[in-house]
Amino acid sequence: MDNLIRDAGNRLREVRHIFNEGDKLSAKQFAYLLDETQDRILNYENGRAAISLQLLVNLYHRGVNPVYILTGEGDIFAENDAGKAMKAKIKMANNRLTAVVPIDNFEGLSIGEMLIRAEQYSAAAGDILKILKEKSAESKD
Repeated sequence: MDNLIRDAGNRLREVRHIFNEGDKLSAKQFAYLLDETQDRILNYENGRAAISLQLLVNLYHRGVNPVYILTGEGDIFAENDAGKAMKAKIKMANNRLTAVVPIDNFEGLSIGEMLIRAEQYSAAAGDILKILKEKSAESKD
């Protein structure tokens, strides 16, 4: 029984990590949105308590499949309007984050979209600089 509770808690944490249109929420934020306490959410996620029926119903109404949380079977998204909307929002958010456009093509973008692009370019540049520094250090040895 402990394994079932722990596994369901891990899947609840997985839901929390995508609940904000594909972005991770803190346990406190997640709890607030679901009318729970942070301690209860953390107890569920860490397998210290079984997930309440009230939380499962609340998640279902917000688009999460309770069967997935309990068993790991099926899709993470519920087969209701909220689930379809959540799936579409996450897909759209992922498409925006992975779309590659020329760095100088910011015309017509909102401030939010420009910020996302700036973060992507900064992260990519940071990764490239890190790799170059490592290669440079290796070649000096």
